[in-house]
Order: sequence, then C-alpha cells, then structure tokens
Amino acid sequence: MANKLSILFELYVVTQKTRVLLSEAMSESPLTPTEYAVYSLVYDTVRITPTDMAERMGLPVTTLLDHIHEMEARGHTRRFPNPADGRSYLISLTADGLDAHREAAAHFRQAMSRLLDHLDADETEIRRALVSLGAAAEEALIHLRDSLTRAGNAR
Repeated sequence: MANKLSILFELYVVTQKTRVLLSEAMSESPLTPTEYAVYSLVYDTVRITPTDMAERMGLPVTTLLDHIHEMEARGHTRRFPNPADGRSYLISLTADGLDAHREAAAHFRQAMSRLLDHLDADETEIRRALVSLGAAAEEALIHLRDSLTRAGNAR
C-alpha cells in the first residue's frame, strides 16, 4: 500500500517516537530530555546568549528564558557580561551543571546507541537530511508569516 501521508506527518510520528525513546531512556536521569538539549547547547558552545540559544533551538526566547531561570535556580549556570552587547549576557554551565549534564549524557547515549543500532542508513546522511529539513521548515515559516502579515495588512 502506497503511503499517501505527508512528510510533515511522518516527521510528527518520528518526533513522538523519539520523545518516548528519550523519556524512557532518561527516566532516571537528573535532566529531562528537553533540559538535556538545553544544557547540551550551553556545553557545546561554552558561553552563549539566551537569544542565540533560542534561535539555535527554534524556541521562543521567553520559553528559553524559563529554562535558563530553572538552570540558575539549580545553581547549574552562571552569567557573564556580553562584551559584544551590554544589554545581553552570556551563560555557561557551573561545575554542578557540568556534573548534571555528564550524568544525563550517559542516559542519552543509551537511547542514541539503541537508535543507531536500528538505522538502515548512514548517520551522516541522516544528519544532513535533518539539517536540510530544519532549514526548509525555517524558510517555510518565514514565508508563512510574511504572507499572513501581508494578508492582515490588506484587510
């Protein structure tokens, strides 16, 4: 039977299955899968602004700031002045934040390993396709917002 459902439907299903895989693998982790993603970006960049984080993760800045406040409440981040912009700041992980990330990474790696065991394509090819899909989704969103703005202005 030919699949007549859209790529967006398939992406939705993959997202749901991935969410369940990560939730179960990380159930004993000190971080949720979402928190782990946020911590991983800070870990990877060492120091980053909230705005840059939100952009990289495709999240509204307000949502990202909620994550940062929770991280700060745990003592897992510290703020530094942003030399490029006095109105903003950079965050990095503290030693406790690095410990939480390291412990969560072990749980994440378990999920990743199990996923990789069942891939029938090269990981590099899949990563390239995902990056391309993400870029296409971002462009589609920009065009959708532009057309909605134009339609609203035409009224």
